[in-house]
Amino acid sequence: MAVHVIVQINITNPERFSEYWEKVPPQIAKNVGQDVIRGAEVEYLEGDS
Repeated sequence: MAVHVIVQINITNPERFSEYWEKVPPQIAKNVGQDVIRGAEVEYLEGDS
C-alpha cells in the first residue's frame, strides 16, 4: 500500500530541529520509504495553505 505524506512546518528552534532531522532519513529507509521532494517551494493554486 502506498502512502504519501505532505508536511509543512515552521521551525522555531533550528539547532534542535537539526538534531531531529539527522534521524529522519534512516527511519524512512528502514521502512522502505523514499523522499520524492524535500525542501521545495510550494505554489498554492487555490486557497490558503
